[in-house]
Amino acid sequence: SLMTTMTLAPQPANAVGPTKINLLNPTYTAVPCPKDKPIPGEKAMKGMKGLCVTVNVDLEGAPEKELEKVGVYGFVTDKGTGESVLANNPDLSTDAGQFAMIESVKPSDKKLQFEFIAAVPREMD
Repeated sequence: SLMTTMTLAPQPANAVGPTKINLLNPTYTAVPCPKDKPIPGEKAMKGMKGLCVTVNVDLEGAPEKELEKVGVYGFVTDKGTGESVLANNPDLSTDAGQFAMIESVKPSDKKLQFEFIAAVPREMD
């Protein structure tokens, strides 16, 4: 199972600055990725397999206006090992790497769903 710390940040579209919305109470559903969906990043070369993870979250707050092309940033770790499952942040050194994209977030949204690819050892389920 996975543990996470995540925030949303839309792509810069104005000079006001980024909007940060914390994502709470994540629940995960993971299935093996199809062969045509490779793991992004460097872990793909180290005997890892990709899990396509669907995440459902509650929003801590709502944006003042609709946000488009919203990036998801943060940490996602394996609960058993404490290791990162994000190919673009294998050593947990930063949460600056975007690992998912959400098409839009509306002021009325209370919950969101998005998908990312987790890199896990081949022997793990």
